[in-house]
Amino acid sequence: VGSRVSMPVPFSVSSTLLGNLIKYIERSFIANFINRWLPTNLSMVEDLLMKKDSISFSDFSMAWKDIDNATIEGTFLIKQPFMNDMRNSALAFLSFDGNKIKASLMIAQVNGSMSMEAMKKTSKKIVDMVKQNDKTAEITGSTVISYQIDELTGKSNRVIMPSIFIAIIIILFINFRRPTYVFLSIAGLSIAIIWLFGTMSILGIKFNTLAVALVPLLMGLGVDYSVHIFHNYLNEIRNGKSVRDAIRVAIREVGLALILATITTAVSFLSFLTASVPSVRDFGILAAIGIFYTFIIAITLEAAARYIMDRGKEIRAEKSKSRFSVGRIMASLSDFICSNPIKVLVAIILVTGVMAAAASHVTTSFSLEEFMPKESPAIKAMEKLPKYFPSAGEDQEYILVEGNVATLDALKGVKETMEKLGDDSFVAKLPDGSMKVSSIYTIIQKALKENGSIAEKFHFENGLPESDKDVKALYDWLYESSEYGRDVKSVLHKNGDSYDATLIRVYTTLTHLENSNEKMKKLYTELEGDLADYGNAKATITGSMVLIYNVMKSLTESQLNSTIICILIAALVIMIAYRKPILGAFTLLPVVISSIWIMGTIYLAGYSLNVMTVMITSLTIGLGITYAIHVVERFRLIADRTGDVMKAVEEAVANTGQAVMMAALTTIAGFAILIFSPMPPEQQFGFITAMTIIYSFITTILVMPPLLLLWGKWRKRKKGYIISPDKPSDSP
Repeated sequence: VGSRVSMPVPFSVSSTLLGNLIKYIERSFIANFINRWLPTNLSMVEDLLMKKDSISFSDFSMAWKDIDNATIEGTFLIKQPFMNDMRNSALAFLSFDGNKIKASLMIAQVNGSMSMEAMKKTSKKIVDMVKQNDKTAEITGSTVISYQIDELTGKSNRVIMPSIFIAIIIILFINFRRPTYVFLSIAGLSIAIIWLFGTMSILGIKFNTLAVALVPLLMGLGVDYSVHIFHNYLNEIRNGKSVRDAIRVAIREVGLALILATITTAVSFLSFLTASVPSVRDFGILAAIGIFYTFIIAITLEAAARYIMDRGKEIRAEKSKSRFSVGRIMASLSDFICSNPIKVLVAIILVTGVMAAAASHVTTSFSLEEFMPKESPAIKAMEKLPKYFPSAGEDQEYILVEGNVATLDALKGVKETMEKLGDDSFVAKLPDGSMKVSSIYTIIQKALKENGSIAEKFHFENGLPESDKDVKALYDWLYESSEYGRDVKSVLHKNGDSYDATLIRVYTTLTHLENSNEKMKKLYTELEGDLADYGNAKATITGSMVLIYNVMKSLTESQLNSTIICILIAALVIMIAYRKPILGAFTLLPVVISSIWIMGTIYLAGYSLNVMTVMITSLTIGLGITYAIHVVERFRLIADRTGDVMKAVEEAVANTGQAVMMAALTTIAGFAILIFSPMPPEQQFGFITAMTIIYSFITTILVMPPLLLLWGKWRKRKKGYIISPDKPSDSP
């Protein structure tokens, strides 16, 4: 491509002169020679060319004559040096199969300073325009993919959100078998969600990808409050209490558990404040506020509405006689656990060991492919780009050098960095094998090739100007040049009369579809190793992949900190409430085990930690600790009343376990619906969170009773009582 150009000139030339022209004349000389000037003394030109390796217009100041009006005709062929650049540029946008072109590429660069909304509108216009003019064209790019993600998310939410409501309604109806209980629970959740989104508006927090998870999260967790209050209310009705007393006792007995659950759950979400990503911090704040709203509405509005609906009526709540009722299932499970406490604990330990081994292999990643359906046209098109157009990649990383960059030391540093980039793994190569990298140094090299007089004018020595003054003068000349000014301004920043920043733009072969943590880490490490001494200026590495790597690294580190903080604060809250450290430890143990299990499941399911799943350990604590609190609280109440360890454990599993199971089922239903979303991140979040609830329920029911049984028997044998020496009064 571009190997020859036929240009008419108004005279005929000898083959000797033509050979000398091709060998010695630089791009600027050829362009001006053909377009404007004609040498009047050909032998003089030939002598100059034979004697010098490079020439400038000053060498020919006495040999030119304006021949704008000449009529002499003639033609010769010449290959100019800049044709190599044209060839590289052309081949970057063409893909060959042998000698045939099988694909071509067009790149539309969108103004990055536009708002996200404006970029989406622009992307839509581009997509519509291309489809209208060429049905066979495929469209891709980060802005197009973002636009498609938003479209699919909107369509998905219009189906998913109502489905979550329907699933929870079905489970609630199966549990309570009365429409009013279902209506109150859903009404309370709806009010809490309205309050939350109103709070988002007041706080100026924008709706984003993470905020999508708030609705199923609040519905799944918030319905637990209704289930526990109404379950205890019906249980007191079965025991013969009046509506008024049943409501009072239900709130009193589950009140402490609900308060502790609200505090510890809110703490788990607020631990996201340690994250470096603003959207994650916003998610934590909103989730904590939402949980507080659902708690307030459950113990006030829902309880009051239940009392108003039932007062003055004869309420019956008969026990189910079905062999497969939840109560009977939990009672049978309680008998088994209390009969085999050691065996149950050993089984849990073995499973935890296997899951811990799997969890150690979990990796982190962030890929556009993870956020799009597998059949997405934009993703399919982007997957072809590295194969078809390896030289046309637009993914860029940057080395930003800030300070006084118009110095010889800074320019030497840029040159050294350019030399080091040559052996990096992910630097894109042009068709001729050279690096696809741009910097002030590459522009200087280009200018030197095209105009040899630059070296003399700015006192070059060993390929660089010999002083800071020469560097500054060279930058001024290039900056104001009509030929190089545009390129220079893209890599050099002028502030007044000084230059305070320069950029090394590195095009990479690593795309957003294949950016495992290992590859991103290698890219960052290699770029970091390419940095040189820039004198008084300092260099910073940035770019999309570098940012993603640092964000994921920061998220992983902050998540570890969040989990530790969450566990410590939750343990402190429970220990203060119970005044017994051992009970606080028991309460936290199921969620710690669940966290290990869920990390192992992430690996076994083939997932990685991304923006959506990296928060799962804190979510596990927030979601799962509620169940353990309810079981421990029921155990404390019965143990204090009766002094019977076995009865306390059986009641905690059979009675409270029934409410915990129904609460878990409604929460699982809320999140499991997300599995049917067309969006992979929502699918992953739904699956992993649903599994988190399942694990939290299993570990609570299987781990807590054996521990409480063994601890209660030991304490009663040693001290003569289980919880406190004096039994509390039964009066409200």
